[in-house]
Amino acid sequence: MDKRAYWLWLTVVFGAASPRLWQLGDKYDTVKEFAYALTSNECERLTNGEIKRIKGFSLQKADEIIKKCEKDNIAVYCYESEGYPQQLKKIAAPPAVLFCKGNPDFLNNNPAAAVAGSRNPSEYSKTAVKVICSDLCARGCSIITGLAEGIDQLAAEAALESNAFVCGVCGRDIDADYPKGSGELKERICQRGVILSETCSYMNSPPVSFSNRNRILVGLSDALVFIECSENSRGLDNVHHAVSQGKQIFTVPPHDITDKRYFGQRDLLRRGCKPIFGGEDFVYYVCASRIEDFSFDIIGGKYETLEDSAVFRSPDAVTVKPKARKKRVAGSGKSAVREEADGVKKDYSTLTGIKADICRIIQSKPMLADGIAELLGEDISKVLSELTVLELEGYVKSLPGKMFGVV
Repeated sequence: MDKRAYWLWLTVVFGAASPRLWQLGDKYDTVKEFAYALTSNECERLTNGEIKRIKGFSLQKADEIIKKCEKDNIAVYCYESEGYPQQLKKIAAPPAVLFCKGNPDFLNNNPAAAVAGSRNPSEYSKTAVKVICSDLCARGCSIITGLAEGIDQLAAEAALESNAFVCGVCGRDIDADYPKGSGELKERICQRGVILSETCSYMNSPPVSFSNRNRILVGLSDALVFIECSENSRGLDNVHHAVSQGKQIFTVPPHDITDKRYFGQRDLLRRGCKPIFGGEDFVYYVCASRIEDFSFDIIGGKYETLEDSAVFRSPDAVTVKPKARKKRVAGSGKSAVREEADGVKKDYSTLTGIKADICRIIQSKPMLADGIAELLGEDISKVLSELTVLELEGYVKSLPGKMFGVV
């Protein structure tokens, strides 16, 4: 059976965006083995709802959904699929399946900015989003948006006008008319990029929360750009995901410091977020982690100064694709002693409690603090505190992108 069917089946059983799939599936080597354990009643700690869905939704049904989607020109990617966005494999509870319209290949090659803001932006913000997004696109960046009215759609329009790649992350089923009346914009995006979602109408699944949608939107990006927000804006949920995923946050300086429409931006700047005035602010930050994609384009005279000429190389120059990695979570049973490349062993056997659990989790691959916290079921502040102690004691090291790995 198609491997995607197993992942889709698991998504229906546990629910889209649920961390339960990763928590319970850790001890199984393959997705097929995990699915068999669930259908054979070999997996413990299942809820009544999960048991009911296991009995009521077959693998054959999952396979039929994939075939229906393909007839509707909806591509289905699973966590193990070639072309699955590599950035999403770094976040906590990555989507097990993604439904896509268009071509998502650019998501693995192009630097990308997640753009968010008000649904009822001021004229100042409308101008700002067009200028900044156009400049970002001119410098080789892609734009990721949530497709909502206002800033989201204006960002997508600016990218399309610049003939750049665009990704729209749906808050509802991939085939739903949501936001209402956005069908024409979605069609245009599909011609130059991709629309994606964790669900489709054939699944009959409960709607994914917009917070879970935002984890994907931010997860696909290199950094978040906030154009306009009040201090109580629901869009500030994107900031929470950016912080937990170790992504930089840029915000447009307020047009009027006394206008409540900009108090969210005011507060973000107070808390250390970076102001953005043009694409170069974003590019210079992101190039630190994507230096192989960074270059200066002054030969054609497009920019007047070296500082303004900071751009990313064409994605056509990127020939090496990252290898797919298997998602592993806590309890993998790895040895407490890790063999270093130079032959030196680090002994973790003296560690106990949460410190030992943290080292076991990041032994196979580095992770963000929020991913560690989610797997442990601990508060992020406690995990960060323990990571600091482990780093001081020489067991853990900080890595680029705010990742943590063992020494």
